[in-house]
Amino acid sequence: KVMNNIGLVYQDLGLYEDALDWHQKALAIALAINDSYAIAYSYSNIGQYYEYHNRLDEALKTYVKGFNALPEANTKNRFDSFLSSNIGSVYEKMNQPDSALFHYHNAATYGNRISNSNRIAIAQHHLGKIHLKLDQLDSAKYYINSSMQLSRSKNYPPLIRDNLFTLSEIEEREGRISSAMNYYKQASTLKDSLFSTENIEKLNDLQIKFFTGQQEQENQLLRKNNEIQRITIKQQKMVSHILIA
Repeated sequence: KVMNNIGLVYQDLGLYEDALDWHQKALAIALAINDSYAIAYSYSNIGQYYEYHNRLDEALKTYVKGFNALPEANTKNRFDSFLSSNIGSVYEKMNQPDSALFHYHNAATYGNRISNSNRIAIAQHHLGKIHLKLDQLDSAKYYINSSMQLSRSKNYPPLIRDNLFTLSEIEEREGRISSAMNYYKQASTLKDSLFSTENIEKLNDLQIKFFTGQQEQENQLLRKNNEIQRITIKQQKMVSHILIA
């Protein structure tokens, strides 16, 4: 986890090659100790690197590897929903809406299974966006309004903003220009207010990830030094016993 956190720091700083290196190191360790959740987490981060660089085939294969590494479904596993959304995102970018819908539906199902409102609201938003692209406006409105209702009740401002922009587009498609403009203005106002807040939160998150990684590295070094000292003392005792004998 520490190496993945360091990788995320580099990723947030735009140093993607360094981020990939840390995520690959984390994956190697996770595979060596056979930690399924750490394997899935590492593959997810590596997949995001490929997706960001529009290497969609590699991103898809990597996300699927992460998903397949997970144990059987349980009520504590959040990665099923997360990775299903990631897979849906790649299919969406590949212009394969049916596959995207399938995986976004799975993401919503997994989110319901673990009672994770955020994962559900995110999946519903993506489902609405896909139906909008397919010009299936009734379905688009259903999912966007469902996501909006959940986002407002749980206070997810970024999702509220995104849903407002999508509702604006739906209203415009249906010829309700005044309503479309109203949604757009609300979304733009919220976007401006979120900009500074998100930057502050991002900086705080970066600091936490950095210091967490730094502290763990220091702890590992301390443990290593203690082990070296223990071995040295043991060897000295053995030498003393030999000399006495």
